[in-house]
Amino acid sequence: MEVMLPVDCFEIQPPSANGDGQTFVAPNGVASVTVFGSHNTTGADAKAIQQSMMSTPAYGEVTYSPSGPTWFVLSGYRDNAIFYDKYLLSHGGKILNGMLMTYSQGSKEVFQPILERMEETFKSGSGTDTP
Repeated sequence: MEVMLPVDCFEIQPPSANGDGQTFVAPNGVASVTVFGSHNTTGADAKAIQQSMMSTPAYGEVTYSPSGPTWFVLSGYRDNAIFYDKYLLSHGGKILNGMLMTYSQGSKEVFQPILERMEETFKSGSGTDTP
């Protein structure tokens, strides 16, 4: 998977315990980005995974949820923060890649343009399944 992350805005955190992802946090703590890849153990398609995630209370208020055959986005508000989660299915639907960004509503002016650039560069590991 690939995503361009501005290194001057985020500090790298220790990798996940199983090595499938990495989190980056803004020095002032108002934003974070997590990128990961995991096995799609259910074999579900993008729309089914999106619907399943939207049905959990953890997502808060979802206000934006576009999707395609191999990708989907969930974005909205959770507590006092804005979240934007983009997921890509790759390797014939066997791998789910995720880019999850959260930032405070008060820092939207700073982080919205950064998110837009990151979202444009987010690609799955295979390249052939990327929208």
